[in-house]
Amino acid sequence: TRERAGQLSTAGAMDEEFNPTSHTNYCQKLLHSFCGVLIGFLLLPVGCWLVVWNEGNSVCTSAAFDAGKAIIVDTACENNAANMGDLVHYTCPVQLDTAEVTESVTGATIPGALKVTSTVQMYLWTEQTYSQEEKDNLGGTTTYTCFCYTKTWTSMAPRINQNHIRYTCGRSAKDPGPNCLNSQPSASDLSLDTSGLGFSQSYAPSVDLGVPVVQFALTQEKLQQTMDMGPAPIDIPAPAGWAQTQEGVQSNDPMAGLMSQTGPTEGAVYYYKTGDGRIYTPNSAQLGDRQLTMQAYTAESVSGIGKQLAGSPGALEPYEAGGGWFPPCKPRELEYYMGKALSPAEMFGVLKANLDSMTMLVRLLCYGIFFAGFMMIGGPLAVAPQIVPCVGEYIAGVAQCMVACVAAVFALGLWAFSTAIAWLFYNPVYGIALLVVAGAASYIGNNMVQKAKHEGGGGGGGAPNLGAPNLGFSKPQDEVPLV
Repeated sequence: TRERAGQLSTAGAMDEEFNPTSHTNYCQKLLHSFCGVLIGFLLLPVGCWLVVWNEGNSVCTSAAFDAGKAIIVDTACENNAANMGDLVHYTCPVQLDTAEVTESVTGATIPGALKVTSTVQMYLWTEQTYSQEEKDNLGGTTTYTCFCYTKTWTSMAPRINQNHIRYTCGRSAKDPGPNCLNSQPSASDLSLDTSGLGFSQSYAPSVDLGVPVVQFALTQEKLQQTMDMGPAPIDIPAPAGWAQTQEGVQSNDPMAGLMSQTGPTEGAVYYYKTGDGRIYTPNSAQLGDRQLTMQAYTAESVSGIGKQLAGSPGALEPYEAGGGWFPPCKPRELEYYMGKALSPAEMFGVLKANLDSMTMLVRLLCYGIFFAGFMMIGGPLAVAPQIVPCVGEYIAGVAQCMVACVAAVFALGLWAFSTAIAWLFYNPVYGIALLVVAGAASYIGNNMVQKAKHEGGGGGGGAPNLGAPNLGFSKPQDEVPLV
């Protein structure tokens, strides 16, 4: 799938007007914080649903892997009709002499490759925003904004609002950024054609497995599912209009890092195209120049797991495994390919490790959702004191720290509680243990709230009292509402 960036803005009249100085008064800030409360209450059930789904997916998929390991048939790269409809495993050598990939950007053919990734960057103007806030004695905030422009390599064409150029940093003494009036794009600079930038992946149409007799085959769709391919050399003439370079240009482009995330980058080749047709020389980039980074991937052997289909050469499709009423799981589809020689046990080990990593990342995401939700719910407590003369900002800062501490504790409690509810269905022993953790977190959080309430004089006057859901683990009679 090709990701393409849009074209830079050329018509300043179509750009939205911009005011470099904006003011938000106390009432507006308080209203925004109450809107945040509503969003916070919406985040909590979303996080709970994600927790239950994540834990269920982990347990059910692991159970499907265990069920698959118990019944899988190792074919030793033999397309045997007796295995039709069974869950099978094969490890076959790849016939690389017939494999090739047509690269999507240049149309060049890369022999011996199964996959080719391409990143196209362009030397363009990019915009940096500088902002600074000043707070007044009435709880309002004035924000000053200015912009600076630099030339850099990027694979994502930035849309520059031409009205921003009028507010380049250095025009006013209140500008928060450095003086960069001597570095501004012109209208012609913003009219460059930026189509074709981005990251793309190309695959071989198909590849045969088995030597000397073809036993199985992988279609392009199956190659897109194949993990852990290794780097392959690219030994082709430079495509028309491009000049090959020894190494890529220096770039801070985040999209360029996508290359390293899709596999190893050894053997990557770099091609350069000048915007005006001049001869390329190192370190002489001009606006409109392009760089193409190309990386090929291949595999000497491919290991696969799936349901064997009838036909020659053989092919696989998803096999349903696992499922049951306790734990309540639907069957999972097993069909995986890896670009190396692995036994069935080794493949299932890699799949289980990948599943555990994804499960942990989603757990951290869920905790972050809960923490953000409780922070938004307690947001008005950090805004309300700002109206107090002289010490309002100090009180607001203390209140914000208290909100963060309580939010962290209650986020842990709600995460443990929702995880425990999920595990009561999937693994009761762990579920009961997590309910104890959730109860402890709820008890500690409520104690923190009650202590803050009593130290604040029982809730009379001053900033609003901080409260939170009880979760059913501590005494409800002293519970204080969130809003």
